[in-house]
Amino acid sequence: MNITDQQLREIALAGGIDNANTLSIERSDNFFELKDNEQNSVFSLQFIIGACSDRVEFKSSLDSFDEEASRRKMESLGLIERL
Repeated sequence: MNITDQQLREIALAGGIDNANTLSIERSDNFFELKDNEQNSVFSLQFIIGACSDRVEFKSSLDSFDEEASRRKMESLGLIERL
């Protein structure tokens, strides 16, 4: 999966990560992460490729993170299909 830096930040902002534009980005195969200045993970998403279906897994240091809002943003960006 290919996600631009701007798309990743938009997905994080949609879920409630207000400082997404100031965080650094790390990426590897199907894994994308935003980190703070101390290199602590603030937000990540991973595409899990399955035999029957694929899914996206979100992790955030924010307790009130809104996964559904992030998922809707990914849908509107054309990165995933609507469930």
